Amino acid sequence: AAVSEAVGVSAPATQAATAAAAAANAAAAAATVEATSASETAAAAAAENAAASEAAAVAQPAVRAIGIDVGAETTVVAAAEFTSAKWTDAKLPIVVRNSVQSDTTPTSVAFGGNKRHIGEHCQVAVAAGVTVIGRLRALIGARGADIAKLTADDAALASSKLLDGSDGADAPIKVAVNYLGEQQQLAVPQLVAMLLKPPCGTAVEVLDSATATTTTTTTTTVAAKLPPRCVFSFPDGGDNAAAIALDLAAAAEVAGVTDSGNVKVVGSLTAAAVYYARTHKLKAVVKDENKGDAKKNEGGDDETNAADTNDDKKDADDNGDTDADEKKVVEVAGDKKEEEDNAVERCVLLLVDVGHEQTSAAVFKVEKIVDATTATTTRVTRLGAACNSSLGGRSYTAKLIDHCCQEWSSKLDVKGHKRAYTRTEREMQKAKAVLSTIPETRVNIECIDGEHDVAVKLSRAQFEGMCSSLNDAVVAVVTEAVQQAGVEVAAIDEVELLGGGTRVAAVRERLSAMLGGRDLQRHGHTLDAATAVAQGAALCAHDDVVVLPAEAAPQAVDTASVAASVTAWREAEAKFKEMDEIVKALSDAHDGYERSILRWRRRARNERGGDSDTAALWPLIEGQVAKLNELLDAADNWLYEQDEEGKESRERVEVYVQRKQQLDDDIEALCPGVKQKQAELDKERAEAAAAMAAAQTQLHATEVHTDRVLKKSLANRIEAAEKKKAQGTLLFKEFDYNAAGVRYLDALKLLDDLSGGSGDDKKPTDEEMATVKATRLACHLNLAQCYIKLEAFRKARLNCERALEIDPNSVKAQYRRAQAILGETNDLKEAKRAAQAAQKSPSITDAEKRAVGKLLATIQAKLDKEKKAKQAAYSKMFKD
Repeated sequence: AAVSEAVGVSAPATQAATAAAAAANAAAAAATVEATSASETAAAAAAENAAASEAAAVAQPAVRAIGIDVGAETTVVAAAEFTSAKWTDAKLPIVVRNSVQSDTTPTSVAFGGNKRHIGEHCQVAVAAGVTVIGRLRALIGARGADIAKLTADDAALASSKLLDGSDGADAPIKVAVNYLGEQQQLAVPQLVAMLLKPPCGTAVEVLDSATATTTTTTTTTVAAKLPPRCVFSFPDGGDNAAAIALDLAAAAEVAGVTDSGNVKVVGSLTAAAVYYARTHKLKAVVKDENKGDAKKNEGGDDETNAADTNDDKKDADDNGDTDADEKKVVEVAGDKKEEEDNAVERCVLLLVDVGHEQTSAAVFKVEKIVDATTATTTRVTRLGAACNSSLGGRSYTAKLIDHCCQEWSSKLDVKGHKRAYTRTEREMQKAKAVLSTIPETRVNIECIDGEHDVAVKLSRAQFEGMCSSLNDAVVAVVTEAVQQAGVEVAAIDEVELLGGGTRVAAVRERLSAMLGGRDLQRHGHTLDAATAVAQGAALCAHDDVVVLPAEAAPQAVDTASVAASVTAWREAEAKFKEMDEIVKALSDAHDGYERSILRWRRRARNERGGDSDTAALWPLIEGQVAKLNELLDAADNWLYEQDEEGKESRERVEVYVQRKQQLDDDIEALCPGVKQKQAELDKERAEAAAAMAAAQTQLHATEVHTDRVLKKSLANRIEAAEKKKAQGTLLFKEFDYNAAGVRYLDALKLLDDLSGGSGDDKKPTDEEMATVKATRLACHLNLAQCYIKLEAFRKARLNCERALEIDPNSVKAQYRRAQAILGETNDLKEAKRAAQAAQKSPSITDAEKRAVGKLLATIQAKLDKEKKAKQAAYSKMFKD
């Protein structure tokens, strides 16, 4: 028991495993004694193997994993629990949503007063004038010697107070912030830990809930004791990989995600390739009995097959120590020697990632291998890779910014004015996204520096002309990766585009030309670029994953060198967490008191639209309206006089709690019976909610299991996707927008892989592709509507843009895009352009014309109101 507990296995579990193993041995021995024929002996051996496997399943705890993709702009977290010994049979990781129900969290933190803001909440901090630490990923792995370069290359980092680590030259740099009434010097791992704690905490809760529902009691006890394995993905190509890994591992420990020794780091493209290998069907390989080489069933000629064989030989030469690589396979896959010619399925995959800060490309060979015992192993081999760390989506945005600076130079110096530059950068990022869907746009920024209004008209052709050199650089990175891999362009089976930069139309066109005219619009986006890397990182935590060469495989990280710092950072985090709890409790108490006052205000006016309880309570308060208003006026006046900024404490929380209780007692004394009636109404609502939850459980019990269907033909997946879409529509009609969105996302995931058609090895037919296109379009449109209802306007806009990539004439996509723009930025002019694009669509119906016309009228009325307000303000200014 002592030994088992030392490795994380409880004594009861070990006893159960021992007993199961003993029973298995006894059963196998009995079977062997009774066996009198060869067939009976074989049956006994099979029984022995099955019993031993069952005993091992009891003894082996489930592996829990968290995959984290720390991006330049957003961070994604995925969680998985592996109960199968084969990673290809394990369930796919699920993406963990944050507090605003988004798959992605902005990679930024902010501080001000006694509050710290994480992710989406930093947008509120910007409005409040609090300093935001954006570009956090650029600081990961940086050391004191890098500060000068960081501040010179980025205006946002130049405004941050970056300090050399006080623990030596190899210590992480620190950022000075005003927090808790004093200037704090926070190390980068502390900041990353703050970013990771909320989503990773949710991931742990998801894993704990999954463990709690495990059917085997012993396995549940064991799995609950094991800390999750944490795998970070990070872009390849940096020369400070060791420092990056150390900072990320330290951040995971400070955030309490996992324990020391359970952290690994893997390249982003490698993680994406692993996810591709898990979710996509590979091409079957047919053996050539005469020549002994392998050729794909797609029908390549002898010269192509010979080229494949030569490429395979070159791969072995380039990898150097082939014996070491085979040893790696043996160690990971369980003493199974695998040869190239044993591959039954194979795919040469090119991944291109034009991210926000850098561009990278890599060629992988994904193989499914069967050994002499018919055991199957999937192997991912990186053949070649290339990276340009100074080329990314922000390079394209910079071209637009430079153009605007030149256009507006007669009015102001944009780069010399921080506020003007920040607003220009934000608008140019939006313009870049818009130009990927429509041929031209116009950007208007009012009072850009508090004095001047500026505008610029941009076209896609103009943008492509500005970025010609950048497009050449992207092609150069991809060309270098292909050359390093030693493969011909014709030998590349599949291409996947990741990163926001690949949405630029010119980038896709140039890559398509370089790859022999390949249709990247149709076949280059089967992976979800936002989440695939995090899900692949989680899959890399499985013991059965085989990644070659060794330097491309997930690397373990030893944090012993920063153990003392991690302890200090944890203590500081505990102090910060305590203040977070006080701030939240005070905010909840304040808001609860204010909501109570507003609710009784509406009831006193007998306004029933916003409060379903008003009709039931009105008979009790009808005769005391005047006195009730006097009570509420006094409460309102007291609340208005309170100023809690910088005074957060548990004592202040208690003051609000007592004030609310006193208000409730005063109202009960004035209107006897309201408390009892309110309790009855609350009980009715709880019962209705329970009934709805039961209905949801029934729906979950009959839903299609996405992971299993992914292994079937495209015809089966299309049918399953249609069922998912229908379930989403039903849930939407029941106003359950979160659950509806999940079904639409599942439907899209089912249609990710188009390599298998109505047969196991056939390409999709034209009819199947038309069905897939229609289903994808409907799911993106419906997802946009769900996000609009949930007020997640950025996600709504992105889904509208994806729908426009499928159907540029979609009226619904442009209409909902206009709605999303109004909700996200309230950019009336941009929303008007989107609505006008919908109005000009050749496929618009009469009903859609009326809806679009109504939206345009609303937008125009707001524009006219703004114009009149400005005219009045200017008129008053001149009069004064």
